[in-house]
Amino acid sequence: MSALDRLTPGAEQKREEQALFQAFAQCCPDFAGEDVLRWRSAGCGSDPPDVICTTTFGKLVGIEICQWAHQGEMRVGKLRQEIDGKLLEAIGIPQPMNTSKNFELVVFFPKTKVHIIPHEYPAFREALFQLIQHVDGAWPTKHAGNSYRFPDLNRFPPLDKHLQQIKFVPGKAFTSGADWIVPVVPAGWFDDRTAPNALDELISKKKKSCSSLKTPCDELYLLIAYDQALLHCSPLTKVGDIAKEAAVRLVADRGPFDRVYLFLAIEPGYKVYRLL
Repeated sequence: MSALDRLTPGAEQKREEQALFQAFAQCCPDFAGEDVLRWRSAGCGSDPPDVICTTTFGKLVGIEICQWAHQGEMRVGKLRQEIDGKLLEAIGIPQPMNTSKNFELVVFFPKTKVHIIPHEYPAFREALFQLIQHVDGAWPTKHAGNSYRFPDLNRFPPLDKHLQQIKFVPGKAFTSGADWIVPVVPAGWFDDRTAPNALDELISKKKKSCSSLKTPCDELYLLIAYDQALLHCSPLTKVGDIAKEAAVRLVADRGPFDRVYLFLAIEPGYKVYRLL
């Protein structure tokens, strides 16, 4: 494989699929109902399916691999992660020790769109620590015992350009060197049906795309991985209930699939649900 091939999105996707399949096969070695003698990744243009397995009895099992994630939530999550990363970089890595006398955490609320570039970092950092010093000095008389949100960031430019507000959480300063200036945890942009609906849409899409295979096989399995969404989407809850819902619908309409697996690639405890 050339250096150019290694950089193409298709080649990267193939590597991700191989890694997911290997982790799945290690977690669930009897997924085919008999031992797998060998497997290979389908070449570009030869899928679906993505992986072809040969069992000890000569059965060819095709594995179509896909990622379970709501694409809208993924985009929002990636953007927010990028914004948080730039602001934390502007603050400084590692962060200086917290020398305040009154609070343990400083929580910043980024604006929806943040465009901060490296040459702006020093001014941002200086203004932030000036504000921290100001609030720490005024704390005993104004904010004793309660968290305090400082909204008037226009008094400390350029903080107002990039942040909505800053919250100060009372408590004893950390001495471990852990970050104490942190981004607010994002509120849930999506409701409790976002993940199940995304799973239903994904299965429906794969039923259509796999109705005709480019590489023939004796049996076709769908492997749905929950992997990329870990970093960018809301925490996944009630997975068992979601799996049961999907299983009921697959029994009614399995499409071209002989088996369907849901693989939660969450270290250290990988978990597999068989949906069909």
